[in-house]
Amino acid sequence: MQATHIQREKCIRMMLTKLARCVAVLVVALVFNVFAAASVFSGEIKSYGATRDLKDIMADGRLRVAFANFDIPGFRKKLPSGQYEGPEYELAVDIAKSLNLELVIVNGGDTFNSLAQTVADLKADLGINRMSASVDRAHFVRFSQPYAKLRHAMVYNRKSLAQLARDGNLEDVFRQFTGRIGVIAASSYAGFARENFPHATIVQVKTWDAGIQALRDGTIDTLYRDEFEVRRVLERYPDMGVPFGSAIFTDKMDVKVVYICNPCANLQQMVNLYIESHSHSLTQAMSVDSLLRSARK
Repeated sequence: MQATHIQREKCIRMMLTKLARCVAVLVVALVFNVFAAASVFSGEIKSYGATRDLKDIMADGRLRVAFANFDIPGFRKKLPSGQYEGPEYELAVDIAKSLNLELVIVNGGDTFNSLAQTVADLKADLGINRMSASVDRAHFVRFSQPYAKLRHAMVYNRKSLAQLARDGNLEDVFRQFTGRIGVIAASSYAGFARENFPHATIVQVKTWDAGIQALRDGTIDTLYRDEFEVRRVLERYPDMGVPFGSAIFTDKMDVKVVYICNPCANLQQMVNLYIESHSHSLTQAMSVDSLLRSARK
């Protein structure tokens, strides 16, 4: 009986010893995980510059807005004097004025992606450059509410499309398009083309004008962008009206948004408030007809 009691005490001591060791290991593991998590979050905060927001911008007294280093007909252009004009420039001026800040224009580079990167790197607070909202860029910048909405569209080679149709209708051809689609490289339409036309061959061109030339040369079958640009092509080049046609996709909308620095949540609220309270005037200024009139100047 006494031996059994001793054995029980010995077993209990062994169990308590093992439990203590497990608790110690668990505590060490938890401490390690906390420091590891802190390190990860610290890295994220550092990479996104989390201290930047409206209070810092207001203290600085300046609103830095990035424009790409090229004109966007209808939306914005740079005059020989170095000043800008166009509805997107007026949008930047009015947002800065509503915040009682000095507007400073920042060079956003030579591509749409470089402008997005300028805002992501906190070299600018906002980017206004006829930019589309895209899933890829949502990881690095914030988007405002849309200030313009344009339908997707294409200029197409009538002969090429007729061959693809094979006595069918054009709607079916576009629904399962297998031809060559031209898009501007490093633009949101490169992504739209892959998503909306998975069976097509996507041909990236350096500029829109290069895409028009590729369409004329027959190296692509269609040129893909928004309704404004497609209408403008046929307006600028009347001779293209016979061999080329246009298609507007009523179910695909391209929303133009202000790009906002990722940590700038309060600035995003103020930009959205401005767009919401000026929605009527923005809708008028950013309509396709208004943009076409602006592009003709």
